[in-house]
Amino acid sequence: MEDKNQDISKLLEGFVSPEGREYFSKRINEIQKKQRVRNVIDALREGKKIDSALAEEAISFLEDKDNVESYSYLVDNLRYAARIAENQDMYDEAIELYRRAGLYRDSLVKAREIASKAGMDELAKEISYDIIARSKEKGFFADAASEAKILGLEEKAREYALKAASKMMGSEHRSLSKPVNPEFAIQYGIVEEVIELYLKSYSRGESFDWFNAIELAEKAGLEERAMELRLEDIKRHERRGDYSGAGIDAERLGLNERAIELYEKDGGTYYLEKAGDIAESIGIEEKARELYSKVLQAAYKEDETETALKMAIKISDEEKISELKPAVMAKIRVKVNDKKYADAICIAEKAGLVDEVKDLAVEGLLYFEKECNFKEAAKVARCARMDDRKSFYRSIMAALKERDY
Repeated sequence: MEDKNQDISKLLEGFVSPEGREYFSKRINEIQKKQRVRNVIDALREGKKIDSALAEEAISFLEDKDNVESYSYLVDNLRYAARIAENQDMYDEAIELYRRAGLYRDSLVKAREIASKAGMDELAKEISYDIIARSKEKGFFADAASEAKILGLEEKAREYALKAASKMMGSEHRSLSKPVNPEFAIQYGIVEEVIELYLKSYSRGESFDWFNAIELAEKAGLEERAMELRLEDIKRHERRGDYSGAGIDAERLGLNERAIELYEKDGGTYYLEKAGDIAESIGIEEKARELYSKVLQAAYKEDETETALKMAIKISDEEKISELKPAVMAKIRVKVNDKKYADAICIAEKAGLVDEVKDLAVEGLLYFEKECNFKEAAKVARCARMDDRKSFYRSIMAALKERDY
């Protein structure tokens, strides 16, 4: 390399002053050193063997802050230097370099990993405390909690986990707020605290957080707390006139008669039918018939033929069945003629025509199998609630796609 520089110096003689030749020679040395460092980094990336002398030169260059324009570049260089040191089994130096590059948590984690592998347990523990400090400094409290738990610092882990939960839910921008993972709250023993955070958040206008509190209580096995929250939720929905929401909570609690009452107050055909189904399931036949009749009248008035027919079948109103069924069957025939079997099945199911759903499913599957149209066959199976057949057709489609059929 020196010979090449001497050759360049000779070429410059007569054109450049001695001072200029010295400057150019220095610049050429710098360029060549940078290139050697780049070559070492490339070899590192490609998993090639690195000459020890070149590795030491690269490390020395990369850890020198005078060779970079900003701290963030120095951090990147230190990480490369640490990787090169690790490649050369220079573990002490690799750990030191990773710790100096501790702007990023993963650099400290890597330093601890090397220390653990090298049997430096006390140093590994010390680095764990560094990770906690850095995580707290950056506001990454979930990471700090995880590290504290590994070290057996249970109270600190709870403290950091609660801060993480508060940060998740307490963003100034609502779009950035998010619910706390129930498993996270359970793992760190902060379930009650997070429930209280949800309730406070709800009082500030976050309507979904009451539901989040209930879900967390249920997943944590706090049945009494969950029931308490749901009972309060029923009252909350009622105060707002949201009888369907109150009915859903009552139904989940097994308060069937209360759910029937609330769904009936809602008055919509969907919830009246739900109320009828509950009444039928608990043996209140007369109430079920009354509710289905209400749905029939409302659906008939609104020209919702399928729903009206379904209710007529449920209460065995032969007159209405005779009137409504031809119109529904005509709709089904139109769909069948257009080979839209999935749509036809949906109509039949909505109308409560159980036998017709089965017949249409068989007819549709036979037709699409013959046409090798497994996509439409899967749709038919889905609408007919034939999950095994749906999965079967999807597996065929996946196999055909894999073979580029």
